[in-house]
Amino acid sequence: MPLESETVQLVRSAVAQTLAALPKIDRIAYTIDQAAEAIGLPRNTVRDRVSSGELRAVKRCGKWLILREDLLRWLSDS
Repeated sequence: MPLESETVQLVRSAVAQTLAALPKIDRIAYTIDQAAEAIGLPRNTVRDRVSSGELRAVKRCGKWLILREDLLRWLSDS
């Protein structure tokens, strides 16, 4: 049985290393706070742009969400 335990440990270690090496998946949507942090602007600036309609956002489950594509489009248009 010790050999089986060592094999299981090696497999678990290999899986953990593989998962750690995978690139992190970008978010598909950001809250206002997350968007502000991601682009390096004050929260109020992002919130004001959402309020004015300049930056598209949708309200889901009580939170404003900005789709990644909309954030990138807004940045490139600015």
